[in-house]
Amino acid sequence: MAQPEIFIEKEIECPACSSKGVLRYPNPKLYRAAKRDSDLRTVSYNWVVGGCENIKPHYYSVWKCDHCNFAFLTDDNEEPEGASKKQYRCKAFQIIPNHKQKILDELCMLIPEDGVDETCAVAKHIIALLIASLPEADQLDHNYLGRVSLRLGWLYRERKGNGDSESDEGGLISELHDNIEYLENQIIMMTEAVSNIGSISAARISELGLKTDKNPYSPVVSSLCDKLVEMQPFVTMLQRTLIRDRSGELAEIAPENAGSPGSDLDQVIVSLKGSWPQLPANEKEALYFAANSFEHSYNFEDTYHSIEQSMTIIRLMIDLRARVGEYEKALRLVSELYKCGMESKQELKRRISEGKQSKRLREHDEKMLNHKINTINATIQQAGEHRRELLEIITKKYDSIIEKVILETEGQPISEREKALRTAGVPREVVSHLKARKVLKEEKKSKGLLGGLFR
Repeated sequence: MAQPEIFIEKEIECPACSSKGVLRYPNPKLYRAAKRDSDLRTVSYNWVVGGCENIKPHYYSVWKCDHCNFAFLTDDNEEPEGASKKQYRCKAFQIIPNHKQKILDELCMLIPEDGVDETCAVAKHIIALLIASLPEADQLDHNYLGRVSLRLGWLYRERKGNGDSESDEGGLISELHDNIEYLENQIIMMTEAVSNIGSISAARISELGLKTDKNPYSPVVSSLCDKLVEMQPFVTMLQRTLIRDRSGELAEIAPENAGSPGSDLDQVIVSLKGSWPQLPANEKEALYFAANSFEHSYNFEDTYHSIEQSMTIIRLMIDLRARVGEYEKALRLVSELYKCGMESKQELKRRISEGKQSKRLREHDEKMLNHKINTINATIQQAGEHRRELLEIITKKYDSIIEKVILETEGQPISEREKALRTAGVPREVVSHLKARKVLKEEKKSKGLLGGLFR
């Protein structure tokens, strides 16, 4: 019996320029995922044929046109016609601004004509993300942006696992990286907050019946935006200096002890940050980008139609928020998952009850609905475990504040102690967690004469 072909090749038409190209990918019948991370990244594969252990199917997740360099996820199953947001990406790509075209050209130089390697896979995913970011705000497909940036985050994680990572270096150079990354993330978060303030303040001025040019928030928001834009080039300079440090350029003595040199890919990514500040340059930034995109899609796009889809995306968002250190947001999403699960379970039980009453419920359908209920029950139980884990992590962040407030409020009614903790900035969920653990409790007062004598 002939061995099946390891790779499948299909001729496809580029949706942007209509040129013919070849889509090449490993035969999905020959492998399956052997192990996955909690955010769905495939860690390893099981192949049914030998000699394929070094082939990584996820490297082939993005197809790029050889003629115009348009790129997209190969498992993008959107409607090909009509209102599909894929059409918005194609139209925006056809009028791509010059500075974005330069970014695209620089990334394409990292992609070899033959073969697919780690650098090629990362570069293609960044190109796909760049193209997906081109349309106007109301035409963006946030679910698609989330999928591309999530896959990019997986690739960055693999690079760490291969030893090409700042996390393997340790010492001061690792601390430098962590703090520069933290600084950049804070600037991104501040930029998002300022943008939100601008939108909300405009709505508030409208609510007050004032003219938009009378918005007293606008000058401050505009000034803050300018300052944040001014800060980004300095962060880029720090990142470039860190790459030079790793390469040994800054070490005057014993350069062989310096960190491993940054790759061409690392240097290109850092150089592009100046003209594209939103570019995720590492795993944490990519996962942060993905979490924001999925959350926007969940709240504002008609993307997740079934119970299973909704609960799967919420679970993923919980994992991503926890991975980037946004534990409070992850905790709020756990509550959303619990709410979604309970509402869905009630709806399924209602369908079973009405179906039995009308005698129209088939045995097969009842089994399917009960299977869904059991799956939801397991998810709700898992949500409870996530909640406990997150609360422990968040509580540790406030340990010193909690200890101080509890000592200062000793002997006071529990309501006053709760109020003091909230005033000190301890989240409401943490206060409830402290009460459940009996860390925060009402002190019993002795009563009567004998109680007074033995105090």
